[in-house]
Amino acid sequence: AMELRGRLHRALEKGELPVAIQGKVRRAEFYPLPGDIVRYEIASEHDGKLFYKTGEWKTASGGSNDLSIAPLEEHTSSAAEPYFRDVTAAVFERVPSFHEQLSRGVPYWRARLDPATGIDIYGSNGIAVGDIDGDGTDEVYVCQPGGLPNRLYKFGADGLLADITETWGVGILDDTSAALFLDLRNTGRQDLVVLRSGGPVLFLNEGGRFSIRTDAFRFASRPSGGFTGMAAADFDRDGKLDLYLCCYVYFRSEAQYTYASPYHDAQNGPPNFLFRNRLNADGTGVFEDCTAETGMNENNNRFSFAPAWCDFNGDGWPDLFVANDFGRKNLYLNKAGHFHDVARQAGVEDIGPGMSACWFDYDHDGRPDLYVANMWTDAGQRVVQDKHFTPARGEAEAYQRHTKGNSLFRNGGDGTFEETTFQQHVEFGRWAWSSGGHDLNNDGEPEIFITCGMLTNTSKVDLMSFFWRQVVARSPVTAQPSGAYENGWNALNQFIREEYSWSGREPNVLHVREGGRYVDVSGVSGLDFADDSRAYAVTDFDGDGRPDILLKSRLGPQVRVLQNNWAGSNHAIAFRLHGTKSNRDGIGARIQVNGKTKWLDAGSGFLSQHSKTLLFGLSTKADPVNVRVMWPSGVEQKFANLEPGKVYTISEGSEEVETNAFRPHRPLPS
Repeated sequence: AMELRGRLHRALEKGELPVAIQGKVRRAEFYPLPGDIVRYEIASEHDGKLFYKTGEWKTASGGSNDLSIAPLEEHTSSAAEPYFRDVTAAVFERVPSFHEQLSRGVPYWRARLDPATGIDIYGSNGIAVGDIDGDGTDEVYVCQPGGLPNRLYKFGADGLLADITETWGVGILDDTSAALFLDLRNTGRQDLVVLRSGGPVLFLNEGGRFSIRTDAFRFASRPSGGFTGMAAADFDRDGKLDLYLCCYVYFRSEAQYTYASPYHDAQNGPPNFLFRNRLNADGTGVFEDCTAETGMNENNNRFSFAPAWCDFNGDGWPDLFVANDFGRKNLYLNKAGHFHDVARQAGVEDIGPGMSACWFDYDHDGRPDLYVANMWTDAGQRVVQDKHFTPARGEAEAYQRHTKGNSLFRNGGDGTFEETTFQQHVEFGRWAWSSGGHDLNNDGEPEIFITCGMLTNTSKVDLMSFFWRQVVARSPVTAQPSGAYENGWNALNQFIREEYSWSGREPNVLHVREGGRYVDVSGVSGLDFADDSRAYAVTDFDGDGRPDILLKSRLGPQVRVLQNNWAGSNHAIAFRLHGTKSNRDGIGARIQVNGKTKWLDAGSGFLSQHSKTLLFGLSTKADPVNVRVMWPSGVEQKFANLEPGKVYTISEGSEEVETNAFRPHRPLPS
């Protein structure tokens, strides 16, 4: 594979490939696959215009220097300028904490901080947005590894950021996986839950400052892993937001690691937790662990990264999907506050290395479809096809599926899902982390954005082939300990400590829907940074009706601010919800605009929270729209002839709406 890549790169330099390249090549990737297939990506620039070609070739070698290439499929995308403009330098210009801390990545800080701080190599620290002061613009909370303070930033009217961490009192130094802004007491103020690797902590919004409560979560049993993802929903429909927390076991040393075994279907992971909200308006009360009593202990033994709530069957009760690494996923069906895992019956066990999940309606039938971020690896696809790959005996399909990327499941409306991954061409996402379906260009169709890359270290030698040959290939067929398998893991981690990369230098991916299927347009998106990106938040930070992206990565800069340059003249309309009978945030509500449906969630993808202002793209149509809101309480409201170009604040049960017009688009310097 390495030799073939080298030959293809040399052929590219000589202009000998069967593909027309416009201008100067910015990056080129070649992925040798089984069956002599090669996936290629070539991004180029000519006269200021961007081009991106992706496709597949059939190759055959006729000797030491002879290589025949037959084109099988190709797609070309182009753009006069990137869809998103990197305005990080401009918005952080006057922020010392960015230049001194966030501009530098995890490898820099690992070399300088005492390991006792808890900083690890993985950089699994998320990002969240929420409006804590009620001015209509989201603030940004940036999670950090142990030894570095978490940061809270505020956007000004000029689109520039200011550091308000100390003012609001949220700069804790604990290793932090994720955070959520939520109105947990239904007071009209956004509280903050910070999920440290060692457990959650609650910050109560007192108006201008948060007060901390370290005793708010009452565990019925001691956690046995580190905490990763978190999501909120009112699962019991009592009007208060509850929380589900995921747990995982990261490698720290040979003496402190539980090896996921067997690799393709590990069931020796730490349990996750469901907490019922018993907080009072004055901040007293607790979150009580109700995992066992609600049935959430079923199949609660995997390596979990991320939860995603959504009422997938439309019965009014929020259901929960859990993305698990090393095997099967969970889909917990909510029956009046009690859960049962129906992943197998529903057809969404999705055996693979699950990193995250999200819900969105890609086919516009009014039902939430499911997208799961896994791992696409050319090295893995080659290795599992080898006749000497012994773990595949009896489980060949499971191991092959572990290598073939992300999954898309179409909601059938009858409690089951149909996998449409390969029909829709959305499997490609490299080593995927966070993903989501967002209408980023306001044309009414959801795009799919995926953050990618595991570990980019100083060495360009990548360990992915070694991982599949010397670790996965040695997996036992049961959960019994295996010295060869454990030694493979230990060797892998030793190579990482010696600065080898592992699925490193992987650009992020953007799929756009064209002609009834998705195509990869990453090379013209302005989002394809190879930063080992982990999480992201979608929010309209400049108030112009275009969704912008805040990208959180392992490498520096840890945060990028990406202003939407893509929506152009397309129109949009946006909504903020205030629940009265339902939870104040309206989490779990369903909104339909001219037949297009979205669900309001809190916690989606990998360690990510997006804005609670729901934005609907209307394409070129500027006509008034009809809106239907289905609240978690069961209340339904309809509004007719609402004008585009505005943000509407809707209160549950009230016919009155507040409106604020979008601001004019003002490009910031890149």
